[in-house]
Amino acid sequence: MLAAWSPIVSAADPAVVDFERFIKRARAQTDALKQVYYDDQFKTWNRTAYVVRNLRYDVVKTQSLVNPLAGKVSFWLMMSFSNYPTQEEAVAAKIEPPELSAVPNERVELAFLYSEGVWQLASGRSAVGLGGTNWTHASVGTISAAALTQPASSYRALVPWMSSRRGR
Repeated sequence: MLAAWSPIVSAADPAVVDFERFIKRARAQTDALKQVYYDDQFKTWNRTAYVVRNLRYDVVKTQSLVNPLAGKVSFWLMMSFSNYPTQEEAVAAKIEPPELSAVPNERVELAFLYSEGVWQLASGRSAVGLGGTNWTHASVGTISAAALTQPASSYRALVPWMSSRRGR
């Protein structure tokens, strides 16, 4: 007789523990990100800081044999920045993370699938940045490459969330 299928996943499941570690690591990398870049439009050097707020995540069982677990993550990505006349001043400046009362810059929603010990980004949506459109795993490489060529965008802050993670 077949065991009954249940959508409940134990918090002690190694895949869930791995997902939580990945979420904490990605959040820490995003919160630690400080960028310095030149703004061609305004002819100033900018220093930015990002903070993840209202982070929510969950892991559920699926009925798929290929991807038995799915993870969902949502958060607000907040940014603060300051302008400086020179690169040296921007690099030396201490920028504070955005205040809790600051208006969020970007709503991010991500979906992950778990297969063969790896959490893989399946799709995502950004409500303000990234053109406000859906993107899938196929476009992750493009977004990651854009992060390296467009430092004034929030792409860089999302890169830690896009990498695959091997279980344990």
